[in-house]
Amino acid sequence: MMEALKAEGKLGQIGGDAYLPELVGQVASPANAESHARIVLRKSQLRKLIHSCTRAVDQCYHNPDEIDDVVNPLEQAIFQLTLAKGRNREKPLAQVISQYLDELDNRKGNPGSLIGVPTGYSDLDHLTSGWRPGDMIVLAGRPSMGKTASASASPEMRQLRARSLSPISRWRCPESN
Repeated sequence: MMEALKAEGKLGQIGGDAYLPELVGQVASPANAESHARIVLRKSQLRKLIHSCTRAVDQCYHNPDEIDDVVNPLEQAIFQLTLAKGRNREKPLAQVISQYLDELDNRKGNPGSLIGVPTGYSDLDHLTSGWRPGDMIVLAGRPSMGKTASASASPEMRQLRARSLSPISRWRCPESN
């Protein structure tokens, strides 16, 4: 909050640096924990970047023999920071395979059951077990074949949109293509 108020130049209007921590102390809540953790992580990453850049500046003043002696460690530090962003989503391969095998066992034990959202087309549902988050669904065909009508009219498609599994986008190609 303080960061946003400082950025907008409104911190003084609400009572300054001292008032905001007092206010936060009065309304402490576990609901703010995730937001606070994101701020702490961002600040940590910025400190690491500042440290790496400062080290590179220091090395520049000491006349390194090769520019790569300065650039390579800095590139590596920046690369490590960018890698850290995606680590939250990574899972060990053994865990992913185990989950997939469990899902296959579930499908084998319950033939015809749907894991995801039904498409409205039984043959497609049989092949896919319904659509799930992470699925990329492409509905393609020649012009005027009913793709848009099919995608917007079915109750299943409305259910997909309501569950917000992913954005639904439409692209049209010129009929000459």
